[in-house]
Formats: sequence, C-alpha cells, structure tokens
Amino acid sequence: MSNHGRRGSTRGFTCHFNTFAGAAVVAVLLAACGGGGGSDPPGATSQSASTPANDPPDPWASAQAQVSNFGGPATVVQPSVVATNSVCSTLGTCAPGGVRLDENCSAQAVVCGPAGVAVDASGNVYVAGGNAIYRFTPAGAMSIFAGGVSAGYADGQGASALFDAPQGMAFDANGNLLIADSGNNVIRKITPGGTVSTVAGSSAEGNADGTGMAASFSEPVDVAVDARGNIFVADGGNSAIRKISTAGAVTTLAGGQKASTFTWPTGVAVDPSGNVIVMDFGAHKVLKVTQAGTVTTVAGTGSAGSADGAGNVASFGSTGPYDPLHAAIQYGAAGIVVDKLGYMFVVDRGNNEIRMITPAGVVSTLAGQPGQTWGTANGPGSGALFDTPAQIAMDANANLYVTEDGNSDVRMLTPVQAH
Repeated sequence: MSNHGRRGSTRGFTCHFNTFAGAAVVAVLLAACGGGGGSDPPGATSQSASTPANDPPDPWASAQAQVSNFGGPATVVQPSVVATNSVCSTLGTCAPGGVRLDENCSAQAVVCGPAGVAVDASGNVYVAGGNAIYRFTPAGAMSIFAGGVSAGYADGQGASALFDAPQGMAFDANGNLLIADSGNNVIRKITPGGTVSTVAGSSAEGNADGTGMAASFSEPVDVAVDARGNIFVADGGNSAIRKISTAGAVTTLAGGQKASTFTWPTGVAVDPSGNVIVMDFGAHKVLKVTQAGTVTTVAGTGSAGSADGAGNVASFGSTGPYDPLHAAIQYGAAGIVVDKLGYMFVVDRGNNEIRMITPAGVVSTLAGQPGQTWGTANGPGSGALFDTPAQIAMDANANLYVTEDGNSDVRMLTPVQAH
C-alpha cells in the first residue's frame, strides 16, 4: 500500500487500543518462564544464544496447537457495542483494575484492548492495555505494574509513570521490561522494581538517528533484545527496523522513509543466529535482517492469502471483503516470536490465525481459520477461533500467549502431538 495509506492504518491501530474492547482477559495464569517480542528473560533459554547440539527436537515440530483461554472463559463483546454498565459509560475504570479511555469498553473486560505480552522468569505475565502495563502473578492476582488510566508521558515509579498506547514488549537479560510506547514515539524501560525510564526517543515524531532523546521514532510497535543487549525496534511509522545499542545509540538497521524495504513492520524478534526476524504486515511477508542490514524474504509472496507450504508459495493476510465492524482494528499490530531452535511463530492478524515457520522456511497453520472467521472458540487447530489477534510471547515450556483485540483477552496455545 502507499505510504499515506499505511500511515493511516498505523494511526487506526494506535487508536484502537485507546477505543475498542471486547471480552474478558483472564487472570489466572500458569507458572512459566518466557518473554515477548522475540527475547527471553533471565532463567529462560536465550533465543539469541547458540543452540546446543544435544537440544531435544522442537516440541512444535510435529504438533498442532491446543488453544484455551488464559485461565477461564471469555465473554465476547463486539468492539462496536457500546457498554451499558454505568461504570463504563464515562471515562475511567470499567472493571476492578480495568482501564478504558473512550467508549465501547465491556463491563467484563479486566484489561481493555490488550496489546503487548511478555512473561518473566518467575512466571508473571505482563500485558500492555490502554495506557498501563498489567502484571498477573502465577496465582492470578492482578496489579498495575506501571502507568494508569490517563494517557501521557512521564518517567517515574509504577503508577506515577505515564504511557500512551504501549504496544510490543520484551525482557532483557537483566529482567528489565522494554516497551514500544507507540503514542509517545519512545522506547521505555521498566526495572524489576517498577521504575520507568526512557531508553531512546522523544515525544516528537521523527526519523532521526542519535543517542537517547536525540533520536526519534514514529509510532514504534514492537521491540526485541539480542544476547548482547541490543534492542531492535519495529518503527512502524518510519517503515524501518531501528537498533539501539547498549550505550543508547539509535541507528537504522534497515528500511526507512526513503527506502521501499518494508511496508508496515509490526513485529520483530531475534533468531538463534542473531538475525532480526520481521513481520511486515503491510507487505504480507516475514523478512530476515542480518546484523549487517541485509534483508531477505523468509516467507510470503507479497499478496494476501492463507496458503501453507514452502516460503515462496505461502501467503499471509486476509482476502475477505471490507467489514465495517472490524475495519478500525484489522490493521493493527501483528507480532512474531522465535524459539531457541529457530522456529518462527507469527500472528497472521488478517486471517485470524497463528502460523508457524520452520527454520527451513516451511509455513503451516497452528490454529484458527482463515479469512473473516472471527470468534472465540477453543480447541485444537482449526477448531479454535480468534478475533484479530495481536502480539505473541513464548514461555520456556514452549507455550504461546496471544493477545486479541476483538475479544480483549489472552489466549494460550499449547503444543500437542498431531494424531
């Protein structure tokens, strides 16, 4: 699509997380180690480290996904339905701990419009929703880790910090949570103790390289961290992959406003060899960027579709007709995560599916049904239904966690051997 069209879509995605909500995000989470955005926290196996020769086969190699709600059932409320609960009818909280900004927040929603997701080494699950970062303990107790109801930009401790539509997240090797603060055009860091600071960027939208606040981004949507501590950013508004060194120096690794390398990168991860894997949702492709900035296609023809198979024939993205109910959220974040053996797991948002790509580039569908088959059904493989899935994380036991815009919930995908 054109740059103008893509920018408009990116804006639509950012607004969705401030506006739309669906059903309940569940609060009872499993004790598991892991991370989001293509990196693992301390205690989990690093995706950027060399893979030992005696590693067991990947649990997903001959499996399909068993999909469940994260701890309990969800009640689907379509994004266009105005909530009738009085608590949700005005700005403010819409449920205990829930946050909403505009309208259409379901009274059942624990987190309205969940976006990024990550798992720490102690099994706590972090979800970005509204303008807050929520933390769920393995026992299911929820608290606001940082941020709150109001959109804004302020560093500080816990709830005194302010965010504006935070999106993709990832843990670094020290247990810090890195966040693409999309509405503020910055990358933020939250220490294990809850102290929020700005790693790079300023509130002014731009495309400048530089160190710290001298650099600028345009609606960053996802982050990943490599084994050396470098941060990689899917800079959606700039159609670029940016790199932040451990010293805070921001450079453009690939793409940019004057290049045609990417259309709309929304997901970023790091593979075992240190390559940056990119979900270019706008181009219907998964791409690989070396540390030198060379870009190649892993999978996808560049045309919308839902075909499985070898990378050069597989396709991503819906070919369904325009649907006014989902139009405002259909072009949101589409994440990706890579495991320690190089298997890639992609949120195919347009098809309401979760796809897997082997290290050899072969694409298969783990769960969901292609096209405009929205829903919230659990079950194995194609028996499961999603509603505009967004971001994805993996724990040390290879379970996948997927946030959904249309259902405002978190789903868990467990590998089960195919029969």
